[in-house]
Amino acid sequence: MRPLIARIDTQALRHNMQRLRGIAGTARLMTLLKANAYGHDLVLVARALADLNERLAVACLDEAVALRNAGIRTPVLILQGPYSPDEWDEGLHLGKVEWVIHHPSQWDWIRTATGSAIWLKFNTGMGRLGLPASEVRTWLDALQNSHHQLRGIMTHYACADEPEGEHWHNQHATVSRLAEALPGALDFSASNSAALFNGIHPRETWARPGISLYGASPYADRSAEALGLKPVMTLISQVIAVNRIRKGETVGYGATWTAPRDSRIAVVAAGYGDGYPRHARTGTPVRVAGHRVPLVGRVSMDMLTVDVTDYPDVDVGAPVELWGPGLSVDEVARHADTISYTLTTGLTARVPRQAV
Repeated sequence: MRPLIARIDTQALRHNMQRLRGIAGTARLMTLLKANAYGHDLVLVARALADLNERLAVACLDEAVALRNAGIRTPVLILQGPYSPDEWDEGLHLGKVEWVIHHPSQWDWIRTATGSAIWLKFNTGMGRLGLPASEVRTWLDALQNSHHQLRGIMTHYACADEPEGEHWHNQHATVSRLAEALPGALDFSASNSAALFNGIHPRETWARPGISLYGASPYADRSAEALGLKPVMTLISQVIAVNRIRKGETVGYGATWTAPRDSRIAVVAAGYGDGYPRHARTGTPVRVAGHRVPLVGRVSMDMLTVDVTDYPDVDVGAPVELWGPGLSVDEVARHADTISYTLTTGLTARVPRQAV
């Protein structure tokens, strides 16, 4: 069996949930499971948090179906809403499904359809999905006169990870005005991970932290450890070959790395076909047998190469940590000029997820 495994630490997951609950005040937390639980396996995560989940949130109906097929009956919110009238009808059969309505076309589809629970999403500065915030009263009236149940109102922050920035302050003011205009009986949800750490609005009843639940930081300049979070995923593999090369010889496609000295190069069973970033630069850290060593040369589809010249104890079979407690996914992401979200969600199906 290939040695590449994504280990999912369920105790770290539960720790993070409790940590986020602790800063959410009176608000409750939706468990974000979109994109296969940020690459961690949505069924595994839902089961690991079974006694803590109050409402699940997914991107699309297919993810909700996967949860129901696994026997998970917790209420689930579909964040992108229905893509067609047929999807609306299919969702009705799942039970305890709530839909986000973010565009007038969706309302046209469901206006006379069988009733269900709805959240209205308003654009307060993200400029992506959402009804105009200036039309809140119009939409509230439309829902109150329909056979659907209006469960709540939501929005989404664009720059919560830059809490000193002008956009965050302007949008936060807009969100506050929206929140304060709502009837008290309606739920309200706005905060993602960074917004939750910035300080939740007192009117908010449901927060939606995503990446922080999985132990990575939503900020560029604050570590997950500093936020009191624990890494949930550890991506491990093994050394499958160690080769001696002479000074001046090259390694990998394109011959992009030239040995500056006689070297020992370890080959690791992990590559971009598994989701490890092909664009990770030479020098990106990898832990081999507990040693921090540099990636050298280009990442291949199934393999990558690291320089272990300074560690003669490293041989075939040595354990490898690509990210995890000993090497944060945020640090690896920075070396690859990306964010942790893309690394965990980008793991391919051939990498087994293993609960520990």
